[in-house]
Amino acid sequence: MANDGQREYFNDEKRVQRWPTREPFTKVAISPLLDAASLQPGMTVCDIGCGGGMATLQAAELVGQTGSVVGVDISRAMVALAASRPHPDIVQYVEADAQTDPLVGGPFDRIISQFGLMFFEDPVAAFVNLGKHLAPEGSLHGVVWQPMETNLSFMAHRLAARGFARVTPGGRTVEVGAFAFANRDVVDEYLVAAGFERATWNLHSLIRLSHVDEVVTRETLVLAGIDEAVVDDAYAEALLELAAVTDANGRVHCPLDVQVLSTRLAKL
Repeated sequence: MANDGQREYFNDEKRVQRWPTREPFTKVAISPLLDAASLQPGMTVCDIGCGGGMATLQAAELVGQTGSVVGVDISRAMVALAASRPHPDIVQYVEADAQTDPLVGGPFDRIISQFGLMFFEDPVAAFVNLGKHLAPEGSLHGVVWQPMETNLSFMAHRLAARGFARVTPGGRTVEVGAFAFANRDVVDEYLVAAGFERATWNLHSLIRLSHVDEVVTRETLVLAGIDEAVVDDAYAEALLELAAVTDANGRVHCPLDVQVLSTRLAKL
């Protein structure tokens, strides 16, 4: 089965429990994503990797009662979290693997994704599948991270220097994970191979005012793969780095550098 590693990762009980603490960081990117998608009343929308449904709900507000929005996630636990939150009748949440599974509710005028496109084991196959569910004049919009070096909210991952890679049958290594789509040229290669146009990219430097404990804790360091024997040293190093962006009131001005890709199927 495709994407088994990501299915297991995003169903991990500890990660699911911590998900609401992560949402205040990721939700700052919803606005530039939806601005790029230019949603209008009556549109059909699919939200890939919907997580707890925050972008799904904001999309529903824009398309209104004459539209519809389907939130898709590979994680049963995330779908359950999203469905447990108040949502209008035009919203439906579905557990599915967007790389391989049919997507109910299409064809879609817009397919959007808030940090959900970077986790496919086979990005080309995933984009091919998404393209099958787009309306003829539909478009795809996704917000992804710029490189890790400029994103302090991933402090645990920066210190762990941990990533995911998988070798495809053709021998090429495909990075999978939060920063897999930081390289725009690589993403454009995936898109073109899947029958899309090269993307239009918009870069955004956002700031989230946070408390230190919202950015990093010893628990998040261990969860990211740091050995418990050295977690105190890693935590001390993290605090030193965060001190440079902490104001006199103890608020961390946490930089969040993202980029929004917009594309549509190439004309034959």
